[in-house]
Amino acid sequence: MSSFKLSPEEVNIGDILRLALPLKTVVLCGDGGAQRRRVQWVTMLTASEELADQARDGDLAVMPPTVQHQLSEAVFRKQIMTLADSHVSGLLLFEDVSDEATAVASEAKLPILIAPEGTSVRDVHRSIAALLVDRQTATRERGMQLYRKLSEMSREGQGLAAMTDVMANLTGKAIIIQDKRLEIQAVSRPTGSMVDIEAMAE
Repeated sequence: MSSFKLSPEEVNIGDILRLALPLKTVVLCGDGGAQRRRVQWVTMLTASEELADQARDGDLAVMPPTVQHQLSEAVFRKQIMTLADSHVSGLLLFEDVSDEATAVASEAKLPILIAPEGTSVRDVHRSIAALLVDRQTATRERGMQLYRKLSEMSREGQGLAAMTDVMANLTGKAIIIQDKRLEIQAVSRPTGSMVDIEAMAE
């Protein structure tokens, strides 16, 4: 298991969602403060047995589909409890899980993140590790990704509403776009946010 010194700024699950993971990654379960959980390192789970020996306190555990496929439903639920008992920050998966497994994770207060279909396990692992080691560089690279994404959306004529949604999910903040007369043109909030959009637009 690799170990590196973290960047001076603490990194939490919300930072990883905004700066390292694909935009459509979702937090499937976890307590209300799931996105504020500190992440000290990222660990790739390479085998379906002895998960407690593979991940440490504060790790974001990444379970590739090949490992998830090796687990029966009952064993998978048991391993969720094992990881929760190991005090990992969260579990990143690349395939959906059952409602029963979600309920177990919720009860154990273990956040489960689901990356969108087609996400590269290797690329995600590298992006998270880069963020943990050098947040400044990772933030700059994410900014360039956002610029390219918005430019592409603009060329395709997707409109302000779609672009505002991307910015809200990437930054984790509510976004309001106004014209020069301060009239609101688009409003969006990040997925899962409880911000009252109608109140913001007033």
